[in-house]
Amino acid sequence: RLIDRDLEYVLKDIQIQLTAGVPLFDTFVNIARGEYGECSTISKGIIREVEAGKAMGDVLDDVGMWSPSTFLRKSLWQIVNALRSGSDVAEALQVISKEIRLDKENRIKSYSKELNLWGLIYMMIAVILPSMGVTLMVILSSFFGKGIITEERFWLILFFLIVFQVLFISFVNQKRPII
Repeated sequence: RLIDRDLEYVLKDIQIQLTAGVPLFDTFVNIARGEYGECSTISKGIIREVEAGKAMGDVLDDVGMWSPSTFLRKSLWQIVNALRSGSDVAEALQVISKEIRLDKENRIKSYSKELNLWGLIYMMIAVILPSMGVTLMVILSSFFGKGIITEERFWLILFFLIVFQVLFISFVNQKRPII
């Protein structure tokens, strides 16, 4: 996921540099110098192996084989295929970049739909249930003449609400997609 977060921007950068006439090796050098997180680290490894004497196509193929990111794997294999066939690398990268962007948009839409449900549950448990419960306790205490809402119950309800809100916020943060 750390790779996929910056990969769209890396592919755009590679595409722009290749269109401008920068050689592929120099493009990877520029990516390694850039601040693209995990993608820059992978580019440094590619540069190291190419400088050690391996062919660029073989290095990219090897990195694609062990990469945990499917989008990085597709991108590197597209570059390798374009290098071997002599076709334009920038066009292939443009298609993959668009696919990554659509995947991110789909994850955001899915998260927003899920968040709507969790927002409804939150409103029920943290807002409606306590206010109706306290109202019911006040009404019942007026019928029985004895205070149903004791200080212990008040602190217990307050503690439950605070714990629920902390747990709910951490749960929602864990569900958030990494983009």
